[in-house]
Amino acid sequence: SPFSFSLSICFSETSTKHCAPVWKVQWVGPDEDGGGDADETLVSISSDGRVVRWSVFKGFECHDLMRLRRATKKLPEGSRHTLHQTANVGRTKTEGLIQRNASGFCLDFQPGNSNVYVVGTEEGYLHRCSCSYNEQYLETYISHISGVYGVSWSPFNNRQFLSCSADWTVCLWDIDQSEPINKFESCRKAVQALAWSPIIPDVFACVGHGRIEIWDLKEGNHLDPVIVHEPSTLSLQTSVVFAQSAQAVFVGDADGQITVYEICGLPSFFKLAQSVIEADKQQAIEDAIAEVEGEY
Repeated sequence: SPFSFSLSICFSETSTKHCAPVWKVQWVGPDEDGGGDADETLVSISSDGRVVRWSVFKGFECHDLMRLRRATKKLPEGSRHTLHQTANVGRTKTEGLIQRNASGFCLDFQPGNSNVYVVGTEEGYLHRCSCSYNEQYLETYISHISGVYGVSWSPFNNRQFLSCSADWTVCLWDIDQSEPINKFESCRKAVQALAWSPIIPDVFACVGHGRIEIWDLKEGNHLDPVIVHEPSTLSLQTSVVFAQSAQAVFVGDADGQITVYEICGLPSFFKLAQSVIEADKQQAIEDAIAEVEGEY
């Protein structure tokens, strides 16, 4: 084979490594405006309740961005606590590390701001965090009643993000609202992962056990997905991502298989394709006119 892989970094050799399963890793680059770290770093979240930043270009140094504190009692639905208030709910000095820390399942950094990120926990909480505070939450959002498996910021609106959960729901959030803008539920199955479309602002995909859904916020009544596909395989679908420049999604399952699905019949994709065709035609006309004018 012309391709091969070699181990260049092994974080397990560090003394500050995670001590429980790692559920998500994300590369975080410098901001376009020059803010944040000057170098690209790696951030991970684990069931040990730690969010860790790894400085790959500084001898694999790492430090905790956040230790997720466990809440021993459920906060009222729709409530929201700021800064250290949420972090201290239900804590006592005698609690051990494992008891105090809540398992982290997912994270995502705000587009254009490498200092702010959202995490989801096994308790069903969503915490908006800052790299400047390692024991305080900026905000806590409560709607899910079971573990949050996925979170994703909108690539077109850095004030909104999606979350999915084992409670069968997907929630759309605004950072300044205590309750979800909208809640989506189409079947009684845990939603394992989700992803925004990188080319259509209102389209997202989510996957669960034996089900792949495409939702379009501009089409329909928001009660049902516009596309549903149930694979013939019995495997659990665990991940999903859109192609960057094509009408397709990539879906991974628990058997290690990745399947590519072409998206057909989605009105938003058709409208985008038509607008691109019209733009290309207009550009071709302008180029032809410019070329003719250049000859004279």
